[in-house]
Amino acid sequence: LGWTYDYLLTQIGWAGVDSRNGPVDAFVNPFDADLVTNDLVRCRLGVLDAETCSLVTFLANFIDNAAYFAPAIDNSTGVLVFGSPRDLPHPLTALDVVAHEMAHGVTHFAAALGDTPPPNEPGAINEGFSDIIGTAVEFYVQPPGTGTLQADYLMGEDLGSVTRSLRDPSEVPNTITGTYPDHYGNLYRGPLNAGGVHINAPILGHLFYLAVEGGTNRTSGRSVTGVGADNRRQIELVFFNAWANLLPPFADFPITADCLRISAAELYGPGSPPAMAIEEAIRAVGIPDFVTCHDLGGCR
Repeated sequence: LGWTYDYLLTQIGWAGVDSRNGPVDAFVNPFDADLVTNDLVRCRLGVLDAETCSLVTFLANFIDNAAYFAPAIDNSTGVLVFGSPRDLPHPLTALDVVAHEMAHGVTHFAAALGDTPPPNEPGAINEGFSDIIGTAVEFYVQPPGTGTLQADYLMGEDLGSVTRSLRDPSEVPNTITGTYPDHYGNLYRGPLNAGGVHINAPILGHLFYLAVEGGTNRTSGRSVTGVGADNRRQIELVFFNAWANLLPPFADFPITADCLRISAAELYGPGSPPAMAIEEAIRAVGIPDFVTCHDLGGCR
């Protein structure tokens, strides 16, 4: 949490979760995963009462999982929960996972992205931004590389199980669609996974990767000239400026893309290398521009 706080403050000028240095509450490994698993079986057999089974079912969501809960009371920044490992070989406190969850809190206060019926694009954008911050914090703290405790474009690799890839979404499978989309034309539009919030997140993450590193999108075949790893922070600032100052709560992928265009032009000027990298990356991942912030009366 401290490294994520340092990144947010020193690299993008955001203090804590709420930008006001509000207290950050987190729970790590808050229960015994094996005990909860056994109690789930007892609930199915009718051994435990309904109230107990409701609690057990809730806790089971955090076996091999982590989450951010938005504040339910005043003077709170919400709660981070890093659940208990069962099938994973390591605790759920890998740097990119911690930064990912803390970024959900930042999104709550900065952009207040909501949820929609499928396809839940605001939810996917929320998840994608958290993946981007998780990756950015890794590169801020760790040396780049492919080993343990090294920065890369994979999510959760230090847990012992990669969950998503920003560099090539297709290299990591998921249990619902098989392959994560790297292009808007392949957007998952079904009801599972809360309307595809995690499934569709790599579209945004891959956009970020291409804008930084450059490369070619597998689906479109379009190539992008990124700003380069030495200028990574330029793209990070473009994304965060869009989140904090432009993005409306109902943003879908086209609106988000337009906010990124505006953000890059605001920070670095139209036609600048960051603005060109963002534009090329948007087109590479196939996000259409049929709805713009101007059509909506402005982003925010």
